[in-house]
Amino acid sequence: MAGGSNSRRAGSESSNRKTSKSLTSNAMKCESCVKPVSDEDSCIECEDCLKWFHGSCVGIIDPKLFDLFSALPGAHWSCSVCDKAGSRLLKLERKVDEIPNEIKKLNSSLEEIQTMFTNTVTRKLDSMEVSYANVVKGLESNSTAINVTAQKVTKLSEIEAQDMRDKNLIIFGIREFKTKEETVEELQNLLKDCHLSKCIDQKNMYRLGRPKVTSGADQSQHENSKPRPIKISTTSKEEKWEIVRRINGLKKGGVFAKLDMTKEERAEDFQLYKTLMKTREENPENTYKIVKKKIVQTNI
Repeated sequence: MAGGSNSRRAGSESSNRKTSKSLTSNAMKCESCVKPVSDEDSCIECEDCLKWFHGSCVGIIDPKLFDLFSALPGAHWSCSVCDKAGSRLLKLERKVDEIPNEIKKLNSSLEEIQTMFTNTVTRKLDSMEVSYANVVKGLESNSTAINVTAQKVTKLSEIEAQDMRDKNLIIFGIREFKTKEETVEELQNLLKDCHLSKCIDQKNMYRLGRPKVTSGADQSQHENSKPRPIKISTTSKEEKWEIVRRINGLKKGGVFAKLDMTKEERAEDFQLYKTLMKTREENPENTYKIVKKKIVQTNI
């Protein structure tokens, strides 16, 4: 109860009393029992909703309480509905007052979460950076090892290929035959003419390049075309050099022998041949030839 409420008791002369005429004329009813209230009733008005209640309906039975409300200036009274609403409003106001503190707590929590997140991400990034560096280092190490191994394999392959070539020779000027057996027989006759007893094995002998057309309108053109060279494998470097020396010394109708060379070696050999031609042109009074990849003068 707080100051300001109007109350009425039968026979009271309080200035806060409403007259029977005013109450009756307004046809006021008790908000609780919905019965009319008048100046003769002990009744009280809610200062919030401005509705009237019988004293007996709101638990004010003692008539002296109405005289007290009239005698005490500033007394307040609210019905239960408004009192509950005021309580809820008060609670709401308190919650509103607590909002800044809650926001402050929330900001503090957000800062902590942000700090934790930043620290976690930083640690993860540092760990990833270290892992990445280790992976790169491992890849570089493996790459180096792979390159070294590849170089060794390439070197071994080159050595093996070179070792095989060191036992091979190429014979030029042997005409093309219809069968391989005829070619082998021609080669055996050539070696006999060179006074060599080597036996040619078909497995270690074959023509280089694609075969020419052997039938039809191009038959005559094929017969007049340059024969493909023949590669022969020997048992040793010494045997190879002996065959090359004997065949080239025989000087038989465009037949000659050369070493089996790589593409780079053939390029070097071609340059050496051009140098030989130039040397002979510049020195016509002397005789020159290539001996073991060197130009030597033979008429000294």
